[in-house]
Amino acid sequence: MYSESSKQRNELRDNQQQIIDAKASEERAKLILENQDAIAQAKREAENAQSELERLKKEQAKAISEGVRRELSAMQNEIEKKQYQIEMHNRDIEKLREVEMSLEREVGYLQTHKKSIERIKDNLSFLTVSFSDAFDTKTLPPETVNDWQSIKDALLMLQIELHGFINQNSAIDGAVLLN
Repeated sequence: MYSESSKQRNELRDNQQQIIDAKASEERAKLILENQDAIAQAKREAENAQSELERLKKEQAKAISEGVRRELSAMQNEIEKKQYQIEMHNRDIEKLREVEMSLEREVGYLQTHKKSIERIKDNLSFLTVSFSDAFDTKTLPPETVNDWQSIKDALLMLQIELHGFINQNSAIDGAVLLN
């Protein structure tokens, strides 16, 4: 079984990982809130620009009725600028929404991985105990050699698959453990 110092190291490592995970979740949550604030700000600016556009359109109608050509031209330019600003704000809102969706997906992926890692750690602890029980006999009955060889081969294949997953983000073939 584990020595006391191994247990303490494992607990310390688990505590550090939990702290890191909590910080990462806090940072992602902060990014989501900042993104939502940016969307709200862009909406307010778009609404202000829309109000200003409506005001300018009213003034334009007045200028037409009064026949002031120069004022009409200046207002038309201002209207075009405001319409461009609205268009830019709307694009910003769309980009910020995409970022928000991406962050929400990332947080979901993170949670999925956290749960899987926790289950795998539990299963590894169980496997360690099972291996230890078998090794404590200090014998290897000939009838079990092929079974142990299959387990060893499956673990080696899992190690190769896990290496590919971590280094190249490739999918793990769960069938390697079933052979």
